[in-house]
Amino acid sequence: TAVIFLKLNVSLYRYERAGATVIQIFERVVARHPNKVAFLMDDGQLTFAQVKQLADRIAAHFYAKGFRKGDTIALLMETRLEYPCIWLGLSKVGIVTALINSNLRKETLRHSITVANSKAIIVSTELAGGE
Repeated sequence: TAVIFLKLNVSLYRYERAGATVIQIFERVVARHPNKVAFLMDDGQLTFAQVKQLADRIAAHFYAKGFRKGDTIALLMETRLEYPCIWLGLSKVGIVTALINSNLRKETLRHSITVANSKAIIVSTELAGGE
C-alpha cells in the first residue's frame, strides 16, 4: 500500500542521511527480527539470524585467507539462497563483489571476469564443470 511505500522511503532517506551501509542496516534488522524469514526460495528458507551466521562465516573465511577492504572477488553462481549471504559476508570485510551473470560463456565470461580485476572467483558447483 501507499503507507508502507512511504514508510520505506522515509527509512531509506534516514539511512542515507546517516551514511549507513547495507551491512549496518542488515545488522539492525537482524537484531530486531532474528527469527523472521529473510530469504525464501523453492522449499528452502533462511531466517535473518541464519543469514547473519552464514555471512559472518564467509567474512571470517575470506579475511583469514588474506582478503581485505577494496579487494574484488567475482561471484559466478546461479540464483540460490546462499547468493546474498556470500555478498553480505564479503561486504562485511569490505570486499567488492563482482556479480557475474551465470549465463555468460567463453569470451564474454572471460571478459567480464577480466574487467572486474578480481583476486578470486567463487563458482557454484553447478557451473564449475561447464564450458
